[in-house]
Amino acid sequence: MTAIYPRSSANSSPEPRQNGEAGNGKLSPEEVATSVQNLRELLEKSGSLNNPQISAQLQRLEQYTHSFPQAWQAQTEAATQSQAKKQREQLQKLSATIHDCSSLDRLLGIATSELQKLLAADRVVVYRFQNGKNGTIVSEAMVSGFTPSRGAKIPAICFGANRSQQYRQQGVIHIHDVAQWGFTPYAQQILEKYQIRSLVAVPILVEEQVWGLLVVQQCRQPQARHEAEINLLVQVSREMTLALQRAKFRRQLQQQSEQDNIVSKLIEKIQQAPDTDTIFRTTCQELRQVLKADRAIVYRFNADFTGEVVAESVASGWVSLLQVQGDDEVLQSDRTASDDRCVLRKWASSTMNINDTYMQDTQGGGFTRGKQYTCINDVYEQDFAPCYIESLEKYQARAYIMVPIFQGNHLWGLLSVYQNSGPRNWQERELNLMLRLAPPLGVALQQAEATERLSSVAEQEKIISRLIEKIQQAPNTDSIFRTTCQEVRQVLNADRALVYQFNPDYTGQVVAESVASGWVSLLQVQGDDEVLQSDRTASDAVSCANGPPAR
Repeated sequence: MTAIYPRSSANSSPEPRQNGEAGNGKLSPEEVATSVQNLRELLEKSGSLNNPQISAQLQRLEQYTHSFPQAWQAQTEAATQSQAKKQREQLQKLSATIHDCSSLDRLLGIATSELQKLLAADRVVVYRFQNGKNGTIVSEAMVSGFTPSRGAKIPAICFGANRSQQYRQQGVIHIHDVAQWGFTPYAQQILEKYQIRSLVAVPILVEEQVWGLLVVQQCRQPQARHEAEINLLVQVSREMTLALQRAKFRRQLQQQSEQDNIVSKLIEKIQQAPDTDTIFRTTCQELRQVLKADRAIVYRFNADFTGEVVAESVASGWVSLLQVQGDDEVLQSDRTASDDRCVLRKWASSTMNINDTYMQDTQGGGFTRGKQYTCINDVYEQDFAPCYIESLEKYQARAYIMVPIFQGNHLWGLLSVYQNSGPRNWQERELNLMLRLAPPLGVALQQAEATERLSSVAEQEKIISRLIEKIQQAPNTDSIFRTTCQEVRQVLNADRALVYQFNPDYTGQVVAESVASGWVSLLQVQGDDEVLQSDRTASDAVSCANGPPAR
């Protein structure tokens, strides 16, 4: 809010004295000496110096005039020291108050309101830059009767310089009278809207960049500020710089702590996942929600650096890459209207790939050569190849972060988040989250695949043991062959399993077979090729042939 104070006579500082006149109604030593000399000349012309009494009084006055500069200097130094002490005490008090501020709004509010009182100003504002040339009034303290400016978006030129860095270069801009400054008509119109007649602007720096301006304004009449007042303003801006840097550091620590907790929870969930499918599904879903992105995916490279999306979490209203990568026609279909969804395609369920020729042509991009990430705020501001832009447009991507997933030294794939709705200025903490998540994801992937391989080997050994046991229990050769064919076909989920016996001349014949329903039985057709034209068996068949070998 804007702090408004009632007008009073104290709010109008006196104009600087002209023609060498000292402040507070007192004459300077030079002016006193000149006056005494003028008096002597007048007395001489009138003949009054012939009077011994008048001559003696004038001599005493001249003797006092000779000692006056020393007394004046002592008095002036005492007044200066007193003023400096008062200003130092005011600054220390204000600095302590600023240091204790727990929020940015309170910090800015105290700075403007206290300065407005100390300097008896009509208005004091804090102006924050949004870019190099424009900004917003974020705090204001003013006397009543003038137009409030808090929240107003104002070009930087209205305070005396075109760009933010020019304020840093000049240090202080002191405009005694805005009407004489030479502002553009547009800037003059804004200054008139807020009744600004004179101003002093000093920059507020954060990490060597101009964060904003601290501005003192007079609205009733033009007024030049004394050097001591400007020095106070500069000192307060420095205190604000220190406070803002402390606040930023505290925010960074808080954000770091929050990110540590997020990463720890994500890694814990990943490590607890029983298989790669769950790992990917959990990663995409959690990452998209944490970053409030439109899409998160895991992309796996093939040997030739083509690849496929193996996991995705996508917000409602956007095409699912898992659905469109197998058939580009889906890219033209209606967007999903259902709630947010997270889907995963089993690796073995499809062989369709996304032919990302950019990644293929560059052999995985810079990731194979040590590049740690790609962070794009707007794809149309990059010098991408047309084919890559075309792919991004199909995937509706406008901004993204992409980090590599490594298994040891092998580039396995990519972890990516996308903003589809428009450009996005990715924050450093968001990029750091991605960079911190990718390595444990690669380790968890490697461990899960190793576990799955061991599980597969164990299961295979169990099957083989069971099959050998059944074979050993078979009473004759026919039963051995029949059992083997039946068990092998079921285990491998195949359409057919058979045992083929060679003759001495390497002709041969099928001696045992297990065949799924709907397929011709080779045991039935091998003796007579005409059987190939007959109806296919309608049920699963397991049979064993005896008798003389047949070709």
